[in-house]
Amino acid sequence: MRVKANFSVFGRKLPSGRRVYYYHCYDPKGKRQWAKSTGKTKKTEAVLYCMDLFKKGLLVPEQKQPTFAEYSVGWWNPETCNYLKWRQLHNPISESTMNSHRMHFNVHIKDYFAKYKLDEITSYV
Repeated sequence: MRVKANFSVFGRKLPSGRRVYYYHCYDPKGKRQWAKSTGKTKKTEAVLYCMDLFKKGLLVPEQKQPTFAEYSVGWWNPETCNYLKWRQLHNPISESTMNSHRMHFNVHIKDYFAKYKLDEITSYV
């Protein structure tokens, strides 16, 4: 089994021509996070910066994933759903179709997925 480092540091050249160092790290689930800037222009300073963050427990910023219930508030409601607003402009859906979709969502989907966080919903679930 390959052992992963806590972080990796790499440089990026900005449009201004200045080189700034960024780092990647892994969340507790082992998923690699997006690149974050250290704000440092020297690699040794960037590594020390990351080591300091790691010691303080701040290397991986806490991410609040919303639950499906929080994320899906207002779905299939013509006043709050952006998809329905866009659809009414381009290819309108009849009122009966919207009511049917709203009913299926409320009866079959909403309560089942309500407790899951968005990153926990997989094709298996």
